Amino acid sequence: MRNVKYRTLVKPDTFIGRYMDYMSGLETPSAYDFWTAVWLTSLALGRGTVVLRPRIPVHMNWYIILCAESGLTRKSTAVSKATHVAHKFLEKVDDIILIEDKTTPETLEAVLNVASNTRGHAQAAITISELVRFLGRERYNMSMPGLLTDLYDCPDQRRSPGTLSRGPSVITNVFVSFLSASTPSWISKSVNPNVVEGGFTSRVIFVHAERRKHSVAWPSENEGDAEVATPSGLAHMMQRMRASADWVKNSTSHGGINLSESALKWYKRWYNSRPEHRDPFRATFEAREDEHVLRLAGVLAANDEGWLIEMRHLQAATKVILEAKTRGSRIFEGVMHADSLVYGIDKVRDVLIQAGTNTLTQTQIYNKVRRHFDRASFHVTLDILHELKMVQKFQTTSPKGGPRTALWRGTNLLTKQGAMELILEQLTPSGTVS
Repeated sequence: MRNVKYRTLVKPDTFIGRYMDYMSGLETPSAYDFWTAVWLTSLALGRGTVVLRPRIPVHMNWYIILCAESGLTRKSTAVSKATHVAHKFLEKVDDIILIEDKTTPETLEAVLNVASNTRGHAQAAITISELVRFLGRERYNMSMPGLLTDLYDCPDQRRSPGTLSRGPSVITNVFVSFLSASTPSWISKSVNPNVVEGGFTSRVIFVHAERRKHSVAWPSENEGDAEVATPSGLAHMMQRMRASADWVKNSTSHGGINLSESALKWYKRWYNSRPEHRDPFRATFEAREDEHVLRLAGVLAANDEGWLIEMRHLQAATKVILEAKTRGSRIFEGVMHADSLVYGIDKVRDVLIQAGTNTLTQTQIYNKVRRHFDRASFHVTLDILHELKMVQKFQTTSPKGGPRTALWRGTNLLTKQGAMELILEQLTPSGTVS
Protein backbone atom coordinates (compact mmCIF):
# COMPACT_ATOMS: atom_id res chain seq x y z
CA MET A 1 0.00 0.00 0.00
CA ARG A 2 1.38 3.37 -1.02
CA ASN A 3 1.45 6.17 1.51
CA VAL A 4 -1.23 8.80 1.00
CA LYS A 5 0.05 12.18 -0.20
CA TYR A 6 -2.11 14.35 2.00
CA ARG A 7 -1.17 17.70 0.52
CA THR A 8 -2.59 16.63 -2.85
CA LEU A 9 -6.02 15.86 -1.38
CA VAL A 10 -7.02 19.45 -0.69
CA LYS A 11 -6.75 22.76 -2.49
CA PRO A 12 -4.23 25.23 -1.01
CA ASP A 13 -6.84 27.98 -0.57
CA THR A 14 -9.05 25.99 1.81
CA PHE A 15 -9.03 25.62 5.57
CA ILE A 16 -7.30 22.23 5.56
CA GLY A 17 -4.85 23.42 2.91
CA ARG A 18 -4.02 26.54 4.90
CA TYR A 19 -3.69 24.56 8.12
CA MET A 20 -1.21 22.16 6.51
CA ASP A 21 0.71 25.20 5.28
CA TYR A 22 0.57 26.63 8.83
CA MET A 23 2.18 23.39 10.10
CA SER A 24 4.68 23.06 7.25
CA GLY A 25 7.55 24.59 9.22
CA LEU A 26 7.27 21.98 11.99
CA GLU A 27 8.32 18.33 12.06
CA THR A 28 4.88 16.83 12.59
CA PRO A 29 3.97 14.20 9.94
CA SER A 30 1.64 15.30 7.16
CA ALA A 31 -0.86 12.68 8.35
CA TYR A 32 -1.05 14.44 11.72
CA ASP A 33 -1.48 17.84 10.06
CA PHE A 34 -4.28 16.56 7.85
CA TRP A 35 -6.21 14.73 10.56
CA THR A 36 -5.95 17.51 13.15
CA ALA A 37 -7.30 19.89 10.48
CA VAL A 38 -10.17 17.44 9.90
CA TRP A 39 -10.85 17.42 13.64
CA LEU A 40 -10.89 21.22 13.71
CA THR A 41 -13.28 21.30 10.76
CA SER A 42 -15.66 19.14 12.75
CA LEU A 43 -15.83 21.86 15.42
CA ALA A 44 -17.02 24.36 12.84
CA LEU A 45 -19.57 21.95 11.35
CA GLY A 46 -21.01 20.70 14.64
CA ARG A 47 -24.06 18.49 15.01
CA GLY A 48 -25.94 20.66 12.53
CA THR A 49 -24.05 19.17 9.57
CA VAL A 50 -24.76 15.65 8.34
CA VAL A 51 -24.24 13.57 5.23
CA LEU A 52 -27.80 12.93 4.11
CA ARG A 53 -27.72 9.15 4.04
CA PRO A 54 -31.38 7.98 4.07
CA ARG A 55 -32.68 6.99 7.50
CA ILE A 56 -29.20 7.00 9.08
CA PRO A 57 -27.54 10.41 8.60
CA VAL A 58 -23.80 10.60 9.24
CA HIS A 59 -22.64 13.25 11.71
CA MET A 60 -19.26 14.97 11.43
CA ASN A 61 -17.69 14.31 14.85
CA TRP A 62 -14.34 12.51 14.97
CA TYR A 63 -12.42 10.49 17.54
CA ILE A 64 -8.76 10.76 16.51
CA ILE A 65 -5.69 9.38 18.28
CA LEU A 66 -2.22 10.20 16.94
CA CYS A 67 0.14 7.25 17.43
CA ALA A 68 3.92 6.82 17.50
CA GLU A 69 6.52 5.75 19.99
CA SER A 70 7.75 8.48 22.32
CA GLY A 71 9.88 11.23 20.79
CA LEU A 72 9.55 10.15 17.16
CA THR A 73 6.92 12.35 15.55
CA ARG A 74 5.98 15.32 17.77
CA LYS A 75 2.52 14.01 18.68
CA SER A 76 2.07 16.51 21.50
CA THR A 77 3.06 19.39 19.21
CA ALA A 78 0.37 18.38 16.72
CA VAL A 79 -2.28 18.23 19.46
CA SER A 80 -1.20 21.50 21.11
CA LYS A 81 -1.23 23.42 17.79
CA ALA A 82 -4.71 22.13 16.99
CA THR A 83 -5.83 23.09 20.49
CA HIS A 84 -4.41 26.60 19.98
CA VAL A 85 -6.43 27.03 16.78
CA ALA A 86 -9.53 25.61 18.51
CA HIS A 87 -9.18 28.25 21.23
CA LYS A 88 -9.02 31.00 18.59
CA PHE A 89 -12.12 29.67 16.87
CA LEU A 90 -14.07 29.28 20.11
CA GLU A 91 -13.35 32.86 21.18
CA LYS A 92 -16.39 33.82 19.11
CA VAL A 93 -18.31 30.58 19.57
CA ASP A 94 -19.74 30.10 23.04
CA ASP A 95 -21.77 26.93 22.60
CA ILE A 96 -18.94 24.37 22.45
CA ILE A 97 -17.26 23.13 25.62
CA LEU A 98 -13.49 22.65 25.31
CA ILE A 99 -12.13 19.97 27.67
CA GLU A 100 -8.35 19.87 27.94
CA ASP A 101 -7.63 17.82 31.03
CA LYS A 102 -8.40 14.58 32.75
CA THR A 103 -11.99 13.98 33.79
CA THR A 104 -14.15 11.11 34.96
CA PRO A 105 -17.04 9.56 33.03
CA GLU A 106 -19.46 10.84 35.69
CA THR A 107 -18.15 14.40 35.44
CA LEU A 108 -18.20 14.39 31.63
CA GLU A 109 -21.79 13.20 31.61
CA ALA A 110 -22.75 15.84 34.17
CA VAL A 111 -21.11 18.63 32.13
CA LEU A 112 -23.00 17.54 29.03
CA ASN A 113 -26.23 17.34 31.00
CA VAL A 114 -25.84 20.92 32.24
CA ALA A 115 -25.08 22.16 28.72
CA SER A 116 -28.09 20.31 27.37
CA ASN A 117 -30.40 21.86 29.96
CA THR A 118 -29.13 25.41 29.45
CA ARG A 119 -28.55 25.47 25.66
CA GLY A 120 -30.68 22.69 24.24
CA HIS A 121 -27.62 20.84 22.99
CA ALA A 122 -24.39 19.42 24.38
CA GLN A 123 -21.38 20.00 22.13
CA ALA A 124 -17.93 19.25 23.50
CA ALA A 125 -14.42 19.11 22.07
CA ILE A 126 -12.00 16.96 24.06
CA THR A 127 -8.33 17.56 23.34
CA ILE A 128 -5.56 16.10 25.48
CA SER A 129 -1.96 15.49 24.47
CA GLU A 130 -1.53 12.15 26.26
CA LEU A 131 -4.23 9.51 26.17
CA VAL A 132 -2.94 7.92 29.36
CA ARG A 133 -3.82 11.12 31.22
CA PHE A 134 -7.41 10.94 30.00
CA LEU A 135 -8.13 7.22 30.22
CA GLY A 136 -5.53 6.34 32.85
CA ARG A 137 -5.50 3.02 34.60
CA GLU A 138 -7.75 3.90 37.51
CA ARG A 139 -10.74 1.67 38.04
CA TYR A 140 -13.23 4.54 37.89
CA ASN A 141 -12.08 5.44 34.37
CA MET A 142 -12.51 1.94 32.98
CA SER A 143 -16.00 2.95 31.79
CA MET A 144 -14.74 5.99 29.84
CA PRO A 145 -14.37 4.11 26.50
CA GLY A 146 -17.91 2.81 26.96
CA LEU A 147 -19.26 6.30 27.55
CA LEU A 148 -17.40 7.73 24.55
CA THR A 149 -18.74 4.87 22.44
CA ASP A 150 -22.26 5.70 23.56
CA LEU A 151 -21.84 9.43 22.85
CA TYR A 152 -20.27 8.98 19.40
CA ASP A 153 -23.43 8.61 17.33
CA CYS A 154 -25.92 9.52 19.99
CA PRO A 155 -29.64 9.92 19.20
CA ASP A 156 -31.36 13.28 19.62
CA GLN A 157 -32.00 12.39 23.25
CA ARG A 158 -29.88 10.18 25.49
CA ARG A 159 -31.51 9.08 28.72
CA SER A 160 -29.35 7.89 31.58
CA PRO A 161 -30.37 6.54 35.00
CA GLY A 162 -27.58 8.63 36.52
CA THR A 163 -26.29 8.00 40.04
CA LEU A 164 -27.72 8.07 43.54
CA SER A 165 -26.34 11.57 44.07
CA ARG A 166 -27.27 13.07 40.68
CA GLY A 167 -30.32 11.10 39.67
CA PRO A 168 -31.47 10.43 36.09
CA SER A 169 -30.50 12.76 33.25
CA VAL A 170 -31.48 13.51 29.68
CA ILE A 171 -28.84 14.82 27.28
CA THR A 172 -30.09 16.46 24.09
CA ASN A 173 -28.30 16.78 20.75
CA VAL A 174 -24.92 15.46 21.84
CA PHE A 175 -21.89 16.15 19.65
CA VAL A 176 -18.53 15.07 21.06
CA SER A 177 -15.22 15.23 19.17
CA PHE A 178 -12.05 13.78 20.64
CA LEU A 179 -8.36 14.37 19.85
CA SER A 180 -5.47 12.79 21.72
CA ALA A 181 -2.12 11.05 21.26
CA SER A 182 -0.50 7.89 22.55
CA THR A 183 2.20 5.34 21.96
CA PRO A 184 1.14 2.15 20.14
CA SER A 185 2.64 0.06 22.94
CA TRP A 186 0.46 1.74 25.58
CA ILE A 187 -2.66 1.35 23.44
CA SER A 188 -1.99 -2.31 22.66
CA LYS A 189 -1.43 -3.12 26.34
CA SER A 190 -4.23 -1.00 27.79
CA VAL A 191 -7.07 -1.29 25.29
CA ASN A 192 -8.33 -4.76 26.09
CA PRO A 193 -10.38 -7.06 23.82
CA ASN A 194 -13.63 -6.08 25.53
CA VAL A 195 -13.04 -2.46 24.51
CA VAL A 196 -12.41 -3.53 20.92
CA GLU A 197 -15.45 -5.78 20.78
CA GLY A 198 -17.51 -3.09 22.51
CA GLY A 199 -17.01 -0.83 19.51
CA PHE A 200 -14.74 1.93 20.84
CA THR A 201 -11.82 1.28 18.50
CA SER A 202 -14.14 1.02 15.48
CA ARG A 203 -15.08 4.65 16.11
CA VAL A 204 -11.49 5.85 16.47
CA ILE A 205 -9.12 6.87 13.68
CA PHE A 206 -5.66 5.77 14.81
CA VAL A 207 -3.21 7.94 12.87
CA HIS A 208 -0.06 5.83 13.11
CA ALA A 209 3.07 7.56 11.78
CA GLU A 210 6.67 6.43 12.15
CA ARG A 211 8.68 9.41 10.95
CA ARG A 212 8.53 13.18 10.81
CA LYS A 213 7.80 14.91 7.53
CA HIS A 214 11.21 16.61 7.71
CA SER A 215 13.88 17.56 10.20
CA VAL A 216 13.81 21.08 11.63
CA ALA A 217 16.68 21.94 13.96
CA TRP A 218 15.52 25.52 14.59
CA PRO A 219 11.96 26.47 13.58
CA SER A 220 11.61 29.87 11.94
CA GLU A 221 9.36 32.55 13.35
CA ASN A 222 5.91 31.80 12.02
CA GLU A 223 3.71 34.74 11.24
CA GLY A 224 0.82 32.32 11.24
CA ASP A 225 0.87 32.26 15.04
CA ALA A 226 -0.13 35.93 15.08
CA GLU A 227 -3.47 37.38 14.11
CA VAL A 228 -2.20 38.70 10.78
CA ALA A 229 -3.49 38.20 7.27
CA THR A 230 -0.71 35.96 5.97
CA PRO A 231 -1.72 33.08 3.66
CA SER A 232 -1.04 30.59 6.45
CA GLY A 233 -2.09 32.86 9.28
CA LEU A 234 -4.72 32.26 11.92
CA ALA A 235 -6.81 35.16 10.64
CA HIS A 236 -7.33 33.48 7.27
CA MET A 237 -7.93 30.09 8.85
CA MET A 238 -10.51 31.54 11.24
CA GLN A 239 -12.32 33.11 8.31
CA ARG A 240 -12.58 29.71 6.68
CA MET A 241 -13.74 27.96 9.85
CA ARG A 242 -16.31 30.64 10.66
CA ALA A 243 -17.57 30.63 7.09
CA SER A 244 -18.32 26.93 7.50
CA ALA A 245 -20.05 27.55 10.82
CA ASP A 246 -22.13 30.35 9.29
CA TRP A 247 -23.16 28.12 6.38
CA VAL A 248 -24.45 25.49 8.79
CA LYS A 249 -26.53 28.07 10.66
CA ASN A 250 -27.93 29.75 7.54
CA SER A 251 -28.22 26.78 5.19
CA THR A 252 -31.62 26.21 3.63
CA SER A 253 -30.80 22.49 3.58
CA HIS A 254 -30.28 22.56 7.35
CA GLY A 255 -26.65 21.59 7.06
CA GLY A 256 -27.24 18.57 4.87
CA ILE A 257 -24.52 17.36 2.49
CA ASN A 258 -25.63 15.21 -0.44
CA LEU A 259 -23.77 12.99 -2.91
CA SER A 260 -23.71 13.76 -6.60
CA GLU A 261 -25.22 11.09 -8.85
CA SER A 262 -21.80 9.91 -10.07
CA ALA A 263 -20.45 9.87 -6.51
CA LEU A 264 -23.35 7.75 -5.32
CA LYS A 265 -22.77 5.20 -8.08
CA TRP A 266 -19.06 5.06 -7.26
CA TYR A 267 -19.78 4.69 -3.52
CA LYS A 268 -22.15 1.75 -4.11
CA ARG A 269 -19.53 -0.05 -6.23
CA TRP A 270 -16.88 0.50 -3.57
CA TYR A 271 -19.20 -0.64 -0.78
CA ASN A 272 -20.10 -3.90 -2.53
CA SER A 273 -16.52 -4.81 -3.47
CA ARG A 274 -14.52 -4.01 -0.32
CA PRO A 275 -12.75 -6.97 1.32
CA GLU A 276 -13.65 -8.38 4.73
CA HIS A 277 -11.20 -9.31 7.50
CA ARG A 278 -11.47 -11.52 10.54
CA ASP A 279 -8.97 -10.06 12.99
CA PRO A 280 -10.92 -8.24 15.75
CA PHE A 281 -9.70 -4.72 15.05
CA ARG A 282 -10.34 -4.67 11.31
CA ALA A 283 -13.54 -6.70 11.59
CA THR A 284 -15.08 -4.14 13.96
CA PHE A 285 -13.60 -1.16 12.09
CA GLU A 286 -15.05 -2.38 8.80
CA ALA A 287 -18.52 -2.39 10.36
CA ARG A 288 -18.17 1.43 10.39
CA GLU A 289 -15.73 1.93 7.54
CA ASP A 290 -18.49 3.12 5.21
CA GLU A 291 -19.51 5.81 7.71
CA HIS A 292 -15.90 6.96 8.12
CA VAL A 293 -15.61 7.27 4.33
CA LEU A 294 -18.83 9.27 4.06
CA ARG A 295 -17.86 11.43 7.04
CA LEU A 296 -14.45 12.26 5.60
CA ALA A 297 -15.89 12.86 2.12
CA GLY A 298 -18.38 15.23 3.76
CA VAL A 299 -15.56 17.11 5.48
CA LEU A 300 -13.67 17.40 2.18
CA ALA A 301 -16.80 18.70 0.44
CA ALA A 302 -17.29 21.27 3.21
CA ASN A 303 -13.61 22.19 3.02
CA ASP A 304 -14.08 22.98 -0.69
CA GLU A 305 -17.15 25.04 0.28
CA GLY A 306 -19.12 23.25 -2.42
CA TRP A 307 -21.20 21.27 0.13
CA LEU A 308 -21.74 18.43 -2.34
CA ILE A 309 -19.77 15.18 -2.22
CA GLU A 310 -18.20 14.54 -5.60
CA MET A 311 -16.49 11.35 -6.76
CA ARG A 312 -13.04 12.85 -6.09
CA HIS A 313 -13.99 13.38 -2.43
CA LEU A 314 -14.99 9.73 -2.06
CA GLN A 315 -11.89 8.46 -3.83
CA ALA A 316 -9.66 10.51 -1.53
CA ALA A 317 -11.65 9.44 1.54
CA THR A 318 -11.38 5.72 0.77
CA LYS A 319 -7.59 5.97 0.36
CA VAL A 320 -7.17 7.85 3.64
CA ILE A 321 -9.49 5.56 5.62
CA LEU A 322 -7.82 2.46 4.18
CA GLU A 323 -4.44 3.75 5.33
CA ALA A 324 -5.84 4.49 8.79
CA LYS A 325 -7.35 1.01 9.01
CA THR A 326 -4.19 -0.73 7.83
CA ARG A 327 -1.83 1.21 10.06
CA GLY A 328 -4.24 0.97 13.00
CA SER A 329 -4.39 -2.80 12.68
CA ARG A 330 -0.62 -2.99 13.16
CA ILE A 331 -1.02 -1.56 16.65
CA PHE A 332 -3.17 -4.51 17.69
CA GLU A 333 -1.36 -7.29 15.81
CA GLY A 334 -0.67 -10.23 18.09
CA VAL A 335 -2.48 -8.62 21.01
CA MET A 336 -6.12 -9.36 20.31
CA HIS A 337 -5.67 -13.17 20.45
CA ALA A 338 -6.98 -13.76 16.93
CA ASP A 339 -6.38 -17.29 15.73
CA SER A 340 -2.99 -17.28 14.01
CA LEU A 341 -4.19 -19.28 11.00
CA VAL A 342 -7.21 -17.03 10.43
CA TYR A 343 -4.99 -14.00 10.73
CA GLY A 344 -2.48 -15.54 8.33
CA ILE A 345 -5.19 -16.15 5.73
CA ASP A 346 -6.24 -12.52 6.06
CA LYS A 347 -2.65 -11.48 5.42
CA VAL A 348 -2.39 -13.65 2.30
CA ARG A 349 -5.59 -12.08 0.96
CA ASP A 350 -4.24 -8.60 1.71
CA VAL A 351 -1.00 -9.26 -0.17
CA LEU A 352 -2.80 -10.61 -3.23
CA ILE A 353 -5.43 -7.86 -3.26
CA GLN A 354 -2.81 -5.13 -3.02
CA ALA A 355 -0.82 -6.73 -5.86
CA GLY A 356 -3.83 -6.23 -8.14
CA THR A 357 -3.21 -7.74 -11.58
CA ASN A 358 0.49 -8.35 -10.86
CA THR A 359 1.67 -11.91 -10.26
CA LEU A 360 3.72 -12.90 -7.21
CA THR A 361 5.90 -15.89 -6.48
CA GLN A 362 5.15 -18.10 -3.49
CA THR A 363 8.32 -16.84 -1.85
CA GLN A 364 7.27 -13.21 -2.28
CA ILE A 365 3.91 -13.90 -0.66
CA TYR A 366 5.29 -16.08 2.13
CA ASN A 367 7.97 -13.55 3.11
CA LYS A 368 5.19 -11.09 3.91
CA VAL A 369 3.09 -13.49 5.99
CA ARG A 370 5.63 -15.91 7.49
CA ARG A 371 5.36 -14.60 11.04
CA HIS A 372 1.64 -15.43 11.12
CA PHE A 373 1.73 -19.14 10.27
CA ASP A 374 4.06 -21.94 9.17
CA ARG A 375 4.94 -22.94 5.61
CA ALA A 376 2.68 -26.02 5.63
CA SER A 377 -0.39 -23.95 6.56
CA PHE A 378 0.62 -21.41 3.92
CA HIS A 379 0.65 -24.05 1.16
CA VAL A 380 -2.73 -25.39 2.31
CA THR A 381 -4.15 -21.86 2.18
CA LEU A 382 -2.93 -21.29 -1.39
CA ASP A 383 -4.37 -24.64 -2.49
CA ILE A 384 -7.77 -23.78 -1.00
CA LEU A 385 -7.76 -20.33 -2.59
CA HIS A 386 -6.95 -21.97 -5.92
CA GLU A 387 -9.78 -24.51 -5.54
CA LEU A 388 -12.20 -21.66 -4.80
CA LYS A 389 -10.93 -19.78 -7.88
CA MET A 390 -9.89 -16.88 -5.68
CA VAL A 391 -6.38 -17.05 -7.14
CA GLN A 392 -4.92 -17.98 -10.50
CA LYS A 393 -1.79 -20.11 -10.72
CA PHE A 394 0.77 -19.88 -13.51
CA GLN A 395 3.86 -22.00 -14.11
CA THR A 396 7.00 -20.54 -15.68
CA THR A 397 10.25 -22.20 -16.68
CA SER A 398 13.65 -20.57 -16.65
CA PRO A 399 15.47 -20.08 -20.00
CA LYS A 400 18.18 -22.48 -18.84
CA GLY A 401 15.74 -25.32 -18.18
CA GLY A 402 15.73 -24.97 -14.38
CA PRO A 403 12.84 -25.84 -12.05
CA ARG A 404 9.43 -24.40 -12.78
CA THR A 405 8.27 -21.42 -10.73
CA ALA A 406 4.68 -20.96 -9.55
CA LEU A 407 3.21 -17.48 -9.90
CA TRP A 408 0.00 -16.42 -8.18
CA ARG A 409 -2.51 -13.68 -8.90
CA GLY A 410 -5.69 -12.84 -7.01
CA THR A 411 -9.12 -12.73 -8.67
CA ASN A 412 -12.16 -10.59 -7.93
CA LEU A 413 -13.57 -13.41 -5.76
CA LEU A 414 -11.04 -12.50 -3.06
CA THR A 415 -12.95 -9.29 -2.33
CA LYS A 416 -16.45 -10.72 -2.43
CA GLN A 417 -18.51 -10.69 0.74
CA GLY A 418 -18.36 -14.03 2.53
CA ALA A 419 -15.00 -14.96 1.00
CA MET A 420 -13.46 -15.65 4.40
CA GLU A 421 -16.32 -17.92 5.42
CA LEU A 422 -15.89 -19.98 2.24
CA ILE A 423 -12.18 -20.44 2.97
CA LEU A 424 -12.83 -21.52 6.56
CA GLU A 425 -15.48 -24.00 5.44
CA GLN A 426 -12.81 -25.71 3.35
CA LEU A 427 -10.40 -25.86 6.28
CA THR A 428 -12.80 -27.63 8.63
CA PRO A 429 -16.32 -29.04 8.20
CA SER A 430 -17.71 -26.59 10.78
CA GLY A 431 -16.01 -23.56 9.30
CA THR A 432 -13.93 -23.06 12.41
CA VAL A 433 -10.21 -23.38 12.91
CA SER A 434 -9.00 -25.87 15.47
